[in-house]
Amino acid sequence: MIRMTAGLVVWLLCAYTNAEPLVDKGLECLDRDDFQCALANFESAAEQGNSKAHYVVGVMYRDGRGVKQDLSKAFEHFKRAADQGNVPAQYSVAQMYIDGEGVKEDAANAFKYFKLAADQGDETSQSYVGLMYLNGLGVKKNNFDAFDYFKRAADQGEAKAQYNLGIMYADGLGVRQDASKSFEYLQLSADQGDADAQFLTGVMYRDGNGVEQDMGKALEYFTLSADQGNPNAQLELGVMYAYGKSVKQDLSKAFEYYDSASEQGNLTAKVHLGILYELGAGVDQDTSKAKALFGEACDNRSDDGCEQYRRLNGQEL
Repeated sequence: MIRMTAGLVVWLLCAYTNAEPLVDKGLECLDRDDFQCALANFESAAEQGNSKAHYVVGVMYRDGRGVKQDLSKAFEHFKRAADQGNVPAQYSVAQMYIDGEGVKEDAANAFKYFKLAADQGDETSQSYVGLMYLNGLGVKKNNFDAFDYFKRAADQGEAKAQYNLGIMYADGLGVRQDASKSFEYLQLSADQGDADAQFLTGVMYRDGNGVEQDMGKALEYFTLSADQGNPNAQLELGVMYAYGKSVKQDLSKAFEYYDSASEQGNLTAKVHLGILYELGAGVDQDTSKAKALFGEACDNRSDDGCEQYRRLNGQEL
């Protein structure tokens, strides 16, 4: 056991003090994109135990800035900083444990370091801890603890935590079911650009669930989500334009949205797209293409796809 003598305390304080100018010099080098200079200064500071320097050296090894990329060395430096309480380093160590980069994949250790960062107030780490509690990843599943960590992150404006909190309120997981609260958090996430939250906000406006029904708002949020590539939102818009639900009927737009969703594997969209091809609605008629789409949906366990394929196949026999 090392005794903290007066001499050792003085040495540690001097080492810390001497490291700070090196860190400042390293930052100056980074400002002018001189990565070699930055690395030399940060490594010198890291050798004196400076956690900020260890973190930056970790970043440089991870990203291959001023040095050949080396994920094992990146992890080593991140961990040294993390074990001194450096929050960005704790997050980085956790992420590397999750991804198995530079270290063997280890969900339990990932949870440990995410929680260290989360308990120091890092909202992204709080969101991860919530997700790991929710899914029982690296820790025993606990919906109540998941809710608590999502709430901490959501109240700091973390969009994914707001989305997950909205889901927990919708399903009554770890909290009393509350459609209004679900809508509140989903809309907060949606307004930060989360595509999944935008889709569900549109659904809640469409159905009048947790909020007064408003098809105009539903269209707005579905469009925001679809423009980011969400296939469920693209399907909803396809249906709205195909049948003129709260919009002027436009079969060409319906085709466009069905096609986009179908390309991403949405089976219901494949069936709807097949029907448009069969009828020549919004696109040139192509029975062979319709049959192929019905077949694809059927092969992927869509009852509607099988039914439409059987019907069309029967007509051709």
